[in-house]
Amino acid sequence: MATFEIAFDTPKFGWLPITLTLDDQSFTFDASGVLNDPVTELTVAVLKLLDGPTTEHIRFWLEPLWHLLAFRTDGLAQTEIVFSYLADEDQQNPRLVVSTTANTTSLCRLVLTRLRSMHAAAGADHYPSAECWGKEFPDDRIAKAFDRIRIQSDG
Repeated sequence: MATFEIAFDTPKFGWLPITLTLDDQSFTFDASGVLNDPVTELTVAVLKLLDGPTTEHIRFWLEPLWHLLAFRTDGLAQTEIVFSYLADEDQQNPRLVVSTTANTTSLCRLVLTRLRSMHAAAGADHYPSAECWGKEFPDDRIAKAFDRIRIQSDG
């Protein structure tokens, strides 16, 4: 059975600890918030997944390297999840790829719930500080995504 899990620890000084699990492989890394905001990118990706056919990419900067998470859906019930990563810091090595599938609504609900849990653990007042993530939490977009999930479930 295909599985996808994502977990976030409390960010510290602009670094977000993330653990991704695709089927039987887990990856733990710290993503930087300097070149992009993967929290907001994940939220925007979820909103687009809920709208229908799309391919969304979230880059996790490790400075200078990066990992890439892609969500691909044809607008039906399933989303393909592809995670490409470097095996080591030698940029000459090819990127390795792991993929799985998940129910789109369940995937979206999981990502949003994990983001809200991380935000609550960090503390709403502390989260935007430089000692934590240093960016605003996309709470309005997350609420909008949860509303879309409810509407789609009711419809």
